[in-house]
Amino acid sequence: MHALLGVRQHGLRGGSLPVTKVASLALALALAALSAPARADDYDAAFTRAIAAKERALDSNDPASWQAALDLFTEADRIRATKESKYELGASAARLKQDDVAVEAYEAALAFGLEGAASDKARAFVSAHAPGMGRVGLVGPAGAEVWVAARWRGTLPLARPLVLFAGKRRIELRSGGDRDERELVVTAGAASSLDFTTTASPTPSPPAQPAPIGPGAPPPTTPPDRTLAWTLTLGGASLLVLGGASALIANSNVTSHRERLSDLCAVKNGSDGCATAKPGEKSAAQDEVDSIATWKAVRSAGFVGLGAGVVATGVGVLLLTKGSETKPARTSLALVPGFGAVGVKGSF
Repeated sequence: MHALLGVRQHGLRGGSLPVTKVASLALALALAALSAPARADDYDAAFTRAIAAKERALDSNDPASWQAALDLFTEADRIRATKESKYELGASAARLKQDDVAVEAYEAALAFGLEGAASDKARAFVSAHAPGMGRVGLVGPAGAEVWVAARWRGTLPLARPLVLFAGKRRIELRSGGDRDERELVVTAGAASSLDFTTTASPTPSPPAQPAPIGPGAPPPTTPPDRTLAWTLTLGGASLLVLGGASALIANSNVTSHRERLSDLCAVKNGSDGCATAKPGEKSAAQDEVDSIATWKAVRSAGFVGLGAGVVATGVGVLLLTKGSETKPARTSLALVPGFGAVGVKGSF
């Protein structure tokens, strides 16, 4: 079966039967030979439908067709997880830039013993994209389905942690008619856990407004300005670290993808484009161009976070310094996002 993975040509010399029909026939014969009874089981039928959908997607290169193929490979994978279903699921997800799903599926296919050219492709994709992902271990009732962004991602207990894009993410468990949804912040390159057996934390009540200071009333022990100052200082420091780390990881990936693009191009178009690809490398070169664009966007976001962290930390330290003065300070502060930068305006 795995010998058929990713193999597709556009014509067959000397014959009138399209090669896609030949491939479909060969796949059907292989499935029939591998079925323990003579009839195909539910998995074989689902996988055959998914392969046919993939052929249509390759012909049209339409995102909707690739989404249909991904849904069908997911259906086959839910029936029985195999290295073939995992590999094809990962390849379809990668086409749609659902890189978290692709990394998780490729890693599972490799763990199942994926070999040959398919193994090389899966390892290269994981190496390029896994550093930008976070991993979340889930604890919850056995048999509950895991859903992220309206997509099924597995059934508890999971064999390995969930792979997710960095940022704020919502994870939902579905069991019968019950649903439990939790939110967490995923950090690139870091592992975390989420326990659905514990009660979700209630939404905190808004802080009470400080009572007005009247004649003879003692001043508040912690002025509002110092609360804001500590929030800005600590939050800014976190932004600084996360932004810097994201920028470094993204820059490293941009460099590695540029090197791969150079090996695939006969004539380059700048450092990030390919005017003419080497024979048989057009698709691979386009994948590298797309990856470069994605990591450049991540790098820009990292620089924005780094700049915002520096500004917020500086303003927080300034407010802490002013808060130690005897004269109370009247502070007005606003963070103003700009194109590729973050500014601050206000009065102190």
